[in-house]
Amino acid sequence: MFSIDGADVFSDYGLTVPELSDAVQARILPKIPPHASALNPVDITAQGASTGPVLLHCAEVLDECDEIDMVQLVISAARETSVSLVPEAIRRIVDRARTPLLIYCYTLP
Repeated sequence: MFSIDGADVFSDYGLTVPELSDAVQARILPKIPPHASALNPVDITAQGASTGPVLLHCAEVLDECDEIDMVQLVISAARETSVSLVPEAIRRIVDRARTPLLIYCYTLP
């Protein structure tokens, strides 16, 4: 829900949220739950978001593609186990990123 809300807000401010190419979707689809979406916004669902590796894989794929201008990760930190973003892994993505990365947490840690 929040990724779609974010996409709507971006669109309201004149930004384009393009559908991702088949090639990019093909790199994301094997890692996300069957009921998730690799279009754009990519929605890995709460199940996918509960594992840092899935979330980080998607962030890396999106950063490497030339189809978008920014990556937004939407997470919940309501429970310690609800998302496993490892700061060192985020730092590696940020250090080599070609695309700005925004991490939005809609709950208090």
